Amino acid sequence: MPTQSRRVRVITDSTADLPRDLVARWGIEVVPLYVTFGEESFRDGIDLPDADFNGRLASGQVPVTSQGAIGVVKRIYEQAVAGGGEAVSIHLSCGLSGTCRAAMLAADQVDGRVVVVDSGLLSMSIGWLVLAAAEAARQGRTLDEIVALVEEMRGRTHVVALIEHLEFLRRGGRIGPAQAVLGSLLDIRPIVGLKDGVLTLHKKVRSRRLGLREMADMVAEAGPLERLAVLHANSPADAAALADALAPLFPRDQMLVVPAGQVVTTHVGPEAVGVAYVTRRRA
Repeated sequence: MPTQSRRVRVITDSTADLPRDLVARWGIEVVPLYVTFGEESFRDGIDLPDADFNGRLASGQVPVTSQGAIGVVKRIYEQAVAGGGEAVSIHLSCGLSGTCRAAMLAADQVDGRVVVVDSGLLSMSIGWLVLAAAEAARQGRTLDEIVALVEEMRGRTHVVALIEHLEFLRRGGRIGPAQAVLGSLLDIRPIVGLKDGVLTLHKKVRSRRLGLREMADMVAEAGPLERLAVLHANSPADAAALADALAPLFPRDQMLVVPAGQVVTTHVGPEAVGVAYVTRRRA
């Protein structure tokens, strides 16, 4: 009787903001990034409770973020490919962080097949690709089939966010081409997204209420949806209101409402609210 091939392992990093129950259910390996306050360094979402993290931000403490060490990533890959296994590793946009490049370097040092995918995305928009890969892996799809699925789905996956505190984007240096425009904004809230893996400005609005409505309209214009998550950085009430506004477009009970992780919050700032969605594949 032929032996059954091993399931492909699925790996990502903590900026995917995947809920822990989904990580456990689908057997996903998450590489933590780090947030650092002064001389104290914490693994994203592991070592520092969210309440303490948010309290530090509210008190004016300014964290910085960093990627995981290549050696840590390499060990995870070695475990994934032990005994002839294979892995797909899906990460934060190379345009926002060196995390993906570090993963590629680690994969090159492993005696086994690990395919690293630059998602070109952020937060739960990465998470949707990761979940799709994990679902396909459990179905017994090959590594090449899973990579092809993720790359096709990447073109249908989007994330937009309403930013409340611009200084976090400026401080993190992740604004990219939007820098010149955002630098001149007064009492304006930007809606940002990702294009070619870097942050871009979608629209400027004069109130939070208008920004939430604008994001709902943007999602409606995108067409029929396959997956949808509402994201928030310590702003659950606005996230719930946005989810309710999106309910006519996508079943409320299938929608995720996801708190942004500590690394993502460090860069988008507290009270940011966003949407990560996947449009349906055209026939």
